[in-house]
Amino acid sequence: MASSVLYGITERVLQKLGSLALREDAFVDDGIEAKLRKLQYALASIKGVLLDAEEKQGHNYKLRAWLEQLKDVLYDVEDLLDDVQCEALRKKLKGQQRKHGKARHFFSCSNPFTFHLKMGKKIGEIVGRLKQMDGAIEGFGLSKRACDGGVVGGRVREMKPNLVRGFDPIIGRDADKDRIIELLMQQDPPRDGADLSVIPIVGIGGLGKTALASLVFNDNRVREHFALTIWVSMRGDFNVRLIVERIIQSKLGQSLNNLDYPQLQTLLRGIISRCKLLLVLDDVRKMDWAGWDHLRSQLAKAADGTKVIVTTRDAKVPNITSSPLPYNLQGLSHEDSLSLFKTWAFDQNEREISPRLLQIGDEIVGRCSGVPLALKMLGGLLYSKDNERFWELFFIEATSPSI
Repeated sequence: MASSVLYGITERVLQKLGSLALREDAFVDDGIEAKLRKLQYALASIKGVLLDAEEKQGHNYKLRAWLEQLKDVLYDVEDLLDDVQCEALRKKLKGQQRKHGKARHFFSCSNPFTFHLKMGKKIGEIVGRLKQMDGAIEGFGLSKRACDGGVVGGRVREMKPNLVRGFDPIIGRDADKDRIIELLMQQDPPRDGADLSVIPIVGIGGLGKTALASLVFNDNRVREHFALTIWVSMRGDFNVRLIVERIIQSKLGQSLNNLDYPQLQTLLRGIISRCKLLLVLDDVRKMDWAGWDHLRSQLAKAADGTKVIVTTRDAKVPNITSSPLPYNLQGLSHEDSLSLFKTWAFDQNEREISPRLLQIGDEIVGRCSGVPLALKMLGGLLYSKDNERFWELFFIEATSPSI
């Protein structure tokens, strides 16, 4: 199969990823969401060499085999994305059944937990295959080219430079950050037993709850206010032992594999006794009353002023943590959304940007509902394109009604 065809398939797959970014129901799990982003970046990196590969494959059997391998990977990716969209449809239909009180069960054989595990494993395997293929590019001596066939001089427009540098600007969250810091600095009444002051940051996937919590966590005012600051990523079950271990490791910096739980509890009490602590529990999904009550009891010795930030999609978390005023994170303003999109869609060194591209970009931004993840994904996909017609077709494809 000619690599020009592969280039088209790759474009189609990347557009499907862009379409998923506009659908809140499509990302069935945060872990899958993150892995799909890695998949997008891996594909964007490889796409640029395909036109050059067509010209050079000739009698190079290794390069031809590489292209055949890529074809298989691309078809696997399309099958995988179809499965993700099917699961989104299953969830949507299930919600409609509940809303209308219907007794029928569509896709009843689908188990969400099993699906998450299966999809996460599949995506991880495909990303691994793409990374291996990307590593072979240098050996073939391939050049990255734009879609018009010209070699991209001086800069590779197939991947957003921000991504290559690991730079991910956070735009439009200064007011949110300051408000949460203000809540952290508030003087609480003396603690009564195991009571904890909790600030839940609640919102849909992709809004930037983790990014906001990170801004707060790394602010100098916060670092100076608390004697000890700990960040715990909570993907999976609400694991109190994991939280206890992270607190201890942040202070002692040593392995705790050989310690049983009573020993960990003893160490914890010594570390947090009369210590004003900030604990961030990021991406909490499955909090329950028993687990939260147990954690509160473990932190009972911490000093007055101790605070906990919880980022979550689960609207029940504020109730479980007895938090009267959860911080319900909203989407970005249109102005901030457009600024973030432009950061990802355009090279900041370009002196002039096509007014038509800006107009289409503004329409795309309007469909993203202020969700930073969607804005970055779509902007990143469009970064390699300067053709107005492509942008128009991309907008039609990305915003067309799904099943």
